[in-house]
Amino acid sequence: MPLLSILSGIASGALWSLYGPVSLILGYGYSTWYSFQTSRQTYTLQLTQSLYYQNLDSNGGVMFRLLDEAEEQEAREILLAYFFLWRYAGDRGWTAAELDDSIELDLEKRRNLKVDFEIADALMKLERGGIVENSATATGRCRSRPAQEKLDALWDSHARAGAPELAAVE
Repeated sequence: MPLLSILSGIASGALWSLYGPVSLILGYGYSTWYSFQTSRQTYTLQLTQSLYYQNLDSNGGVMFRLLDEAEEQEAREILLAYFFLWRYAGDRGWTAAELDDSIELDLEKRRNLKVDFEIADALMKLERGGIVENSATATGRCRSRPAQEKLDALWDSHARAGAPELAAVE
């Protein structure tokens, strides 16, 4: 009896009316599955590329990057110390503590950033370069010197010492 009802339903076209909704459900399911697979493959590829490029700086590259960051930080300290002495200290000069406080306050005001500025190292390098003059009196005041002539002399001595391509720039 059930076989006869199925055959009579096929003959009348009732089962064909189920084909449309079933095919829509199957099509939507396949579309969802395919979209998921594509998204997963894209994410996996991006993750693999990211890890690959981050891993390129292993061992020696990491050390080079750390040294480069430290060198940049030293240069920033020196430039800030010279700029504040040149711009704000005047002829009287500042003590190391005054210079340190001034730089820290300015960084805090401009960048909302609390910094413990290490001034001793920056002043030592500036004195060694001959760009800052440190008074040997009890006050210990530092003043900036005009840097243009000194920097030109350093550049010239470097060019003569083995960098002929720099001498051609002059």
